Amino acid sequence: MPVRFIYIILFFLAVLPCCTKDESRGGGELIRQDEVEFVTDRVTDIDGNSYRVVIIGAQTWMAENLRVTKLNDGTPIPNITLGSEWVKLTTPGHCWYANNESDNKENYGALYNWYAVNSGKLAPLGWHVATQEEWTVLINYLGGEAEAGGKMKEPGLVFWNSPNADANNFSGFSARAGGGRDCFCSGTHGLKDKGYWWTSTASDNKDMAYYHTLNKEAGTIDNSVNIVNYKALGFSVRCVKDQ
Repeated sequence: MPVRFIYIILFFLAVLPCCTKDESRGGGELIRQDEVEFVTDRVTDIDGNSYRVVIIGAQTWMAENLRVTKLNDGTPIPNITLGSEWVKLTTPGHCWYANNESDNKENYGALYNWYAVNSGKLAPLGWHVATQEEWTVLINYLGGEAEAGGKMKEPGLVFWNSPNADANNFSGFSARAGGGRDCFCSGTHGLKDKGYWWTSTASDNKDMAYYHTLNKEAGTIDNSVNIVNYKALGFSVRCVKDQ
């Protein structure tokens, strides 16, 4: 076999494994995995918590759930442990899943009601809680509703229950199933089964706001005008860097 053909074969063997199909870029075009940049820099909140960040397309996201207990002006966010108090809140509040800070703070972050998000001061300076529009940009960049969820979920069964379907964390978003807090029974539910994330975008219904959820059963993520829920619920939060 001529030497030049050997070089051609070796070139294609080296290049092809680092490419995957990206339906968000016209169906057949390839996106190199190194276009998703796993960043070594970190961002620190007012409590001193440090978060990994990741560049996904044109956006820079936190790669961990927020766990701050003060607004960025220093105002404490009340830690509401009693369900009877939580359901009445129309002001910022936070809690830890099952009120268990020691086990859940570092692994899953805090759960916030939407009133904390709407303060406009929940994120570190230079960052903000992602809007519905910014979540849509992320989801579309990762291939749309049918496959973006799997590219966002941390794989394995440490922070997700089985089967954690289609999880590959291609994006570096590193989503974990931190569960949520109910505004009706006021208990926590869904740890390792589902993750819920607020957006900063309010619904036309004054009691509701947009959110997103990932679950152990599928690699999909819903993204429609119907994906709203009650502001009194306790969900996780991800922040995106100001542009």
